[in-house]
Amino acid sequence: MSNKNHSEAALKYFSIKENAPVFCITTGRSGTGLLATLLDKCYGLSAHHESKPAFNEVRDLAWARSTADQQKLKSWWLDRKLPAMYESIGNGSGPHRIYVETSHMTTKGFIESLIELGVVPRFIVIRRDPRAVAKSLYALGTIPVKSKIGQEWCLNERDRTFFNINTDYSKLKDYQLCFLYCLETQARVNHYTTLVEQRGSASVHLEFDDLVSGVWKSKLAALMPIRPNVLAVLREKLFSSPEKVNEKEEGKKSQILEKDCSLEEIELLKMISTAKI
Repeated sequence: MSNKNHSEAALKYFSIKENAPVFCITTGRSGTGLLATLLDKCYGLSAHHESKPAFNEVRDLAWARSTADQQKLKSWWLDRKLPAMYESIGNGSGPHRIYVETSHMTTKGFIESLIELGVVPRFIVIRRDPRAVAKSLYALGTIPVKSKIGQEWCLNERDRTFFNINTDYSKLKDYQLCFLYCLETQARVNHYTTLVEQRGSASVHLEFDDLVSGVWKSKLAALMPIRPNVLAVLREKLFSSPEKVNEKEEGKKSQILEKDCSLEEIELLKMISTAKI
């Protein structure tokens, strides 16, 4: 099959409602890696955390601010991302019928161009307490807008946001930038779930604790078939090595947990007002 035919086949497959890909809306630091592992042990699902080609490879095209960027982003979906997704499910003829990617990057300016191509995704929303996420980002030094990794993976000055701030980002404290990112993500949850539901698709909300308790299975059954592969789960329990603790985050944990962030959060809330993307 030629590259063009393969791209067209991928687009046609994922444009069908029952085959729509499943993406995540979340802040990160919320169990996305664990969810991908759990879902990949279910029959019929090809689940990935951050698969190639990765969204951050075209981060500079996010939000497609110009006509040229819009075309480049659509071409990236059509020529690279969708074909790779299609291959991961055996080109639509293998045992895996549904593609799932739990990366939190999808809602950082990429979904609109996918919908314009005719593919309306389904969403899994993972919610973790905003303060817990903000503290985790702060502990790791992943500061939105400010640090290199924070700009690439969380929020940067080029991004369209739901909040207007009556001051420069540079005047916000590091923790405030982390907390602002969490508030912005919640606003995007409301926007994107409404966007796909108005087009006949669906979304399901999970709490962070649902991933540990096992409740995720019954909740996600409303979105797609969830049939755990028992042998795969047992094999994982028998042969997996203990999970490594992130030493950098753990080293600062006690200091961060004791940090009283409420005053910085109140300060931030006084500086922002709602806006539309």
